[in-house]
Amino acid sequence: MKNLATCFVCICSFLLGEMTSFEKGIKSYNARAENAVGLKAQAGPINYAIKEFIKVQNNPEEELESGIYLLRCYYYKGKFVAESDEQKKAVFNEGKALGERLIESYPESAPARYWYLVNLGSWAEVYGILSAAKEGV
Repeated sequence: MKNLATCFVCICSFLLGEMTSFEKGIKSYNARAENAVGLKAQAGPINYAIKEFIKVQNNPEEELESGIYLLRCYYYKGKFVAESDEQKKAVFNEGKALGERLIESYPESAPARYWYLVNLGSWAEVYGILSAAKEGV
């Protein structure tokens, strides 16, 4: 039902010629690797995608799907944009916290669990084995 509602919003906004924040986020997410040099991506597209997905997080019809995209964005930003361990820690902390909230709200969502675990594993890589063990990872 939520996918149907999301499709309806997308079709209506397409017909009206105006993109929603969710659509802008997807478009920017899909452009995330443009102008990348090797494995180092530009921050602009992924930061814009994050900003747009955050805008729709309070909309119950798009909360789960935008949350999953946000988890994907945080992973990408931490792996391919962040330059220092401190930046990576900040990004993966966001992903870890969001993933925990999504799993609490949507326990049956396999994509939410998957992208939470991807972020959690990346968080553990940056923080180290001892910190991960203390967190119960």
